[in-house]
Amino acid sequence: MVKENRRRYIIFRVIAEKPEDIKPESLGAYIWDEIKNIYGADIAANIQFAIVEKNFDPKGWNIIRVNHKYIEHMKTILSFAHLFEQPIIIRFYKVTGTIKKARQIINELMLKTQNTVNENKTDN
Repeated sequence: MVKENRRRYIIFRVIAEKPEDIKPESLGAYIWDEIKNIYGADIAANIQFAIVEKNFDPKGWNIIRVNHKYIEHMKTILSFAHLFEQPIIIRFYKVTGTIKKARQIINELMLKTQNTVNENKTDN
């Protein structure tokens, strides 16, 4: 029997001038308000989103849980993000079915970006 509501985890990175100003509570409130404004209360109730990582990574890596039927809705909402009077860029990396795999992917991406930064420093 197939579950009616399957969870998916969206891995994304927030790029901002002042990333320390962006808190999980403010991002969550922004998402909730935008879902209601754009799609209405019915979809807002069915999307079942949650910010999984409460302690945001200082590099901007984050995970949001969402109902599998509303992945594209969530990506659309996050694409218009504008918090605390500062423009932010949200870059999507992957959608996965388990939180364990999502955390593993973030660790790999963080290692990859760290190695790239180290290589750039040695080139200069």
